[in-house]
Amino acid sequence: MRQLLFLILLFVPFKVQAVDYIMIGRGGASCGQFNQDIRESKQWEYIYYSWAEGYMSAINARNEERFGKSINLSPTSFEGPEQLKFLKTYCNFNPDKSFLFGVMTLFEAIGKE
Repeated sequence: MRQLLFLILLFVPFKVQAVDYIMIGRGGASCGQFNQDIRESKQWEYIYYSWAEGYMSAINARNEERFGKSINLSPTSFEGPEQLKFLKTYCNFNPDKSFLFGVMTLFEAIGKE
């Protein structure tokens, strides 16, 4: 009986659905998850902020390559600690939004410096 079941399963076509991820890492988390994680451990701040730095660096490098335009990602008036504070504030006011949107908003704010 097991052999018959095995043969049936072997020849019955299955549709395997691939999952496309538009991002990987902590950027896919909600701001609510970010808020919860950073309350649990300060280490999470570094993990999320490192993801944000990498994301903004990649966008900046792409913009330089494609459009010949980039921004200073660490202006003296808006360095790392202030950027992290910006993300915390954004996520406190927008717990249902993606952390990614906070990073995109931060990137725009840095560009105005």
